[in-house]
Amino acid sequence: DELNIKQVELIADETELCDVSYKANFKTLGRKCGARMKEVAAAIAAGNLKIEGLELAEEDVQVLRRPKAGLVVASAGAIVVALETALTSELVAEGNAREFVSNVQAMRKAADFEVTQRIRVTVEADAEMKAALTAYADYVKAETLAVELVFAPAAAEAVDLNGHATKIVVAKA
Repeated sequence: DELNIKQVELIADETELCDVSYKANFKTLGRKCGARMKEVAAAIAAGNLKIEGLELAEEDVQVLRRPKAGLVVASAGAIVVALETALTSELVAEGNAREFVSNVQAMRKAADFEVTQRIRVTVEADAEMKAALTAYADYVKAETLAVELVFAPAAAEAVDLNGHATKIVVAKA
């Protein structure tokens, strides 16, 4: 549903991101090639896009891209974008902290707090969520204007934060 980009790298050679192969588009090439279709299709599959006596158009060749391990690839024309999809424990923890911040921000809005209102946050969470919030406590406090982030039993209905039942109480400081 949401994507957070940590780093952008420009890479000139798309083969660092995916394996590239070519396939003849039989619909457009059929009338151009006629009896040479088999020969032309083999040449295109071999990566030879200059075929004697035939001018290939962009629609005559299908470019197939198979992503390298751990990547998801999409392309439009000559532009190829790859996303590394491996989730480290640090990325998961950061995602949990971001989801927590989003929830607290929604709670602030629902409580009609002033934009600059400092708050106290009490949290009841499982070990994984608690570890994430502890690791990213400075971020959580800065984003939510919390002067205090306390881990204690919380008299609130649990919300699902990335699969973690978490109770959150927000109060004016």
